[in-house]
Amino acid sequence: MNSESIFWFFKKFEKDSLSLLYSGLFTEEVLRKVMDLSEIKINSLEELRKKKKRMLFLMAEGFQNIIKHGEKTEKTKKNIEDKNFFSTINRGDVIFICTGNLVENTNVDNLKKQILEVNSLDEAELKDLYKYVMQHGRLSSKGGAGLGIITMARKSDQKLNYIFEKYNDKLSLYYSQIILKAKEEISEQSVNEILPLSESIDLHKKMIENNILIIQKGDFSQDSLNPVLHIIKNNLHEEITESEQINDAYKIVLKMLENIDKHGFEVNEKKEGIFILAKKNNQFVICTGNFIENKNIEALNNRLILLDELKNKNELTGNKGNEIGFIDITQVSKEPLEFSFEKIDNQKSFFSLSVTL
Repeated sequence: MNSESIFWFFKKFEKDSLSLLYSGLFTEEVLRKVMDLSEIKINSLEELRKKKKRMLFLMAEGFQNIIKHGEKTEKTKKNIEDKNFFSTINRGDVIFICTGNLVENTNVDNLKKQILEVNSLDEAELKDLYKYVMQHGRLSSKGGAGLGIITMARKSDQKLNYIFEKYNDKLSLYYSQIILKAKEEISEQSVNEILPLSESIDLHKKMIENNILIIQKGDFSQDSLNPVLHIIKNNLHEEITESEQINDAYKIVLKMLENIDKHGFEVNEKKEGIFILAKKNNQFVICTGNFIENKNIEALNNRLILLDELKNKNELTGNKGNEIGFIDITQVSKEPLEFSFEKIDNQKSFFSLSVTL
């Protein structure tokens, strides 16, 4: 992935206090870490703290729907897993939760019928329907899907927003997006203009085009590092069989994220940055981007060029001090480091770094 793509994603999420997009391995362990990361962000926003339980419930429901109901076959299992999608984006006073998974085309009409029925009901009618389905399971042909749709509508206090896109002759991608508003006076129309479902779908397609597993944009404080590292580690263990390669990848991810926390330029008392994990052939590409002071660009640029030159001459050795992180990164990288500096203003620039493992 080139530096222009890293900066493109950062600009796309520039006004968001948290953006987490995921299309990797979907497991209960990953769900717990996604929720841990989201809870850190919720606790930092007073208006959203009041709705923390509801938001975490909706995230869990959407994530588990992918785990339980995403259609899989042994023949196409890997391709299907790559198409599953989950995102949580905090934009202004609204949190958007989007999920996407493949369903059989033969189930699409029935699923649309369920959603249309749920969307036609008011709060009291939804409550009555919930009780009925709990007793009779009328909407559920797969042991809970109907109940899940009703529960999502009740907990989100809104009409369900969904799109079906045909994937092939047998499967379709089912996308749904729900919102949580910190302020009730925000209208549904204005919310849909802030982040329409179509934009979330476009972001998923952009991830597929670039073979991206994870994108996180936000404040890379120490508290937020652990959940992200656990999510990454789960994916590394699934994709890499050699323990030494896993350790190298994990070590570099840690170094690059710590560099944002330690050396990133603070804007509004936050060290904003972006992390992207992608795949290229059988290799992982680890990308970070963050603000740095313009006065530090020349020294950093010269240092990274020198490290690559020393590596090519087999003269790169360990060192002590702040530089050691970049030495470790250069030693492990399978290709020359890719980096660039995009000037933002007279004080700061955006530093992009891409490492191939």
